Parts: sequence; structure tokens; C-alpha cells
Amino acid sequence: MTRKISFAVISSLLVTIFAVTLSNADPIGVLGNQVPTQTGRLRMIKIGVAAPFSVQAMAPEPQHIYNGVRMAVDNFNLKGEIPNLNILLVKGDDGANRNKALSVARMFGRDPAVMGVVGHYNSSATLAGALMYNRYRLVAISPSATSPRISQAGRYIFRVVPSDAQQGRILAGQAITYLHARRAIVIYDNDDYGRGLSYFFVRTFTARGGKVLARIPYMAGVTNLGQTLTALKSQNPDLIFAACIPHSAAAVFAAADSVGLRNVTKLCGDGCIPQSFKKLAGKHAEGVYHSQFLNPNSISYKQFVRAYKNKYGYEPSPWAAFAYDAANLIIKALQERGISREAVRRYLSIVGRGLPPYQGVTGTITFDARGDAIRKIYLARVINGKSVIVK
Repeated sequence: MTRKISFAVISSLLVTIFAVTLSNADPIGVLGNQVPTQTGRLRMIKIGVAAPFSVQAMAPEPQHIYNGVRMAVDNFNLKGEIPNLNILLVKGDDGANRNKALSVARMFGRDPAVMGVVGHYNSSATLAGALMYNRYRLVAISPSATSPRISQAGRYIFRVVPSDAQQGRILAGQAITYLHARRAIVIYDNDDYGRGLSYFFVRTFTARGGKVLARIPYMAGVTNLGQTLTALKSQNPDLIFAACIPHSAAAVFAAADSVGLRNVTKLCGDGCIPQSFKKLAGKHAEGVYHSQFLNPNSISYKQFVRAYKNKYGYEPSPWAAFAYDAANLIIKALQERGISREAVRRYLSIVGRGLPPYQGVTGTITFDARGDAIRKIYLARVINGKSVIVK
């Protein structure tokens, strides 16, 4: 009992000291030109985590993202690799909403102690927040947002996953050459993510000889998938491609099976990567092909999975691993280039282009001139409820 009380008292004092120090911080620190917080010999900075934590339809991915960042920060604080420096986490709930994302980004930007942000989960939220991240010269690294528009979102926006411009082209190529598809139905979430991925898929698929029978924007509770797919059965589709997040993709493939399209090949983007898709879709996930941004059989990823399960007691989503790598990239920048926002941006801007590529648990990461990760995209298939790389 004595130990618990002592720890609580110490923690309370540290938080109080930290809050007082922040209130007196020089506003120059907002632009990343100096260390914002110093209390005696103890310095404290923050990393923000932005995701739709309150949106049940997105669960459990936001929590996995937070957990991944927390692992990286806890490891850093435990090792004490920068003497007398601790990192605190700040959570920002963007509600998968543009206005809320803007508010979260503004909150992080105005806090001079925040040296970097891991987020956002959704492409639309990432694009909305980009305005504030660029204004306050604060790096944000998305662990999951793939919209092609993010490539033009500004100097302070990075991501550790590839753009849908790359993903769409590769999936369309695999549909033609590996899956031997020629007549596709394309269903997409009617947002920045779905529109971007479906656009590049369709463009490449048709350029390589395929025919798109229909492009269907999907909105939960609005789009009648059963009726729409039934009307298209007579055109003999041989592929259904879903550019959707897990909940939407599960609804798409369940509807396809229910109207007699069970034997049609099903293909999905990164929305079908996490295990949450398999749980939501149940038997309808079996046999679905999808993109995969990491090799789950790599030694580094397996080690991460073991560490995650030991810490949290359950299996991680791959997005937890991408968030872990994103947080570690920020931390490495602080270690090697100094404690400032601009140091973080300058470091990331030359990873793989002047500096060696970053070797993360998700694989090798190199950023191009637009902050996009250049990495291999695999083709996986759901077999017995698990994603197995096939190409």
C-alpha cells in the first residue's frame, strides 16, 4: 500500500509541475525552435495520438493504434535513452469527422510540448487535420490513411503506409494477371479513401483489358446492396472489388453471398487487413483476397506481436504495428536531430533519401519527397479465418 501511495503522489506532483511549466512556455516553442518544457533537470514532451476513439463502427482499430504508440513511448521512457527526458501521450478523438479532426489538430498544434502526432486513422480526418499541422509546423504521421490526396497535404504530413495510387494499380494488376478477372463490380465507401482507391483500381483494370460493370458508392443504411447486386447478376461478373473499411467490406461480401454471388472472386483493399474484418464478416470473409502492407511471417513482426500480447493480453491489429513504427520514427528523430518540431520534419524528410531506410517491425520504410512510404504490397487471402500471403 505504501508503494502505491508514493507512486501516486509522485505522479501527481510531476503532472502538476508539467502543467505549470507549459503555461509559462515561450510561444516560439510552437514553431519547434527550442525545447518547450524543462523543470529542473527533468524535461517532458508529448506525442499526440489522433483517431476516432469514440466511433464504435471503427473499433477496435483506434485503440490498437493508441496501444502501438504507447508501447513505443513506454519503451523509450523505460530505457532513458535521452537523459532526463520523458514522453507523455496525449489522445485526440477526431470522431472520424472533418471538423473534429481540425479541432484535434489545432489542439495539438497549440501545445508547444507536442513534438509529433501519430494519426489520423481515416484519410478524410488526415486531410482535414493537415491544415493545422502545416500551420503549426507539427509533423503528423498516419499509420493507416491511404488516400492519394494526402500526397499533396503538405510538408509536415507523412504516412507509413503506401498511397492508394500505388495500392489501386497493384490490386488491379493482380486481378488481371493472378485472379484472371475481366468483368468487375466495384463497390467503394463514398469518402476520400473509397473514392481514391476505387479510381486507381478502375483506371488500371480497364487499361489492362478489364471491364467494369458498375461502380457503386456505398453508404451504410442507405445503399441497398442486395437489390443492386441482384440486378447485376445477369451480366456475369467474375470479380467484386471492395474499396471499403472493415465494416463496409463485411457488409458488401455478405450481401454478395446472400444474392447468389458466392462463387465470384472477391477482392478488397487494406480495409480487409485487420482481424476485425474477419470477425465482422464471419464466413463471408473466407476466400477473400486483399492487399497486405507487411509480412506477418517476418521475425520483427512476430516479435512485436509477442510483446504486444504480453503487454495487453490480446492479438494486435496490423495498424498497431504501423503506429508503433510511426511513433518510433518520431522518437528516433528526436534522439538524432534534437528536441524540436522542425528537427523531426527534417529527419523524416530524408529517411531513405540521404539517411538509411528505417527498419521497423512492419518492414523497411523509406519516405519519398511527398512523405509517402515506399514499400512492398503483398496479395493475401483469408484462409481459415487468417490472412495468408499468396503473392
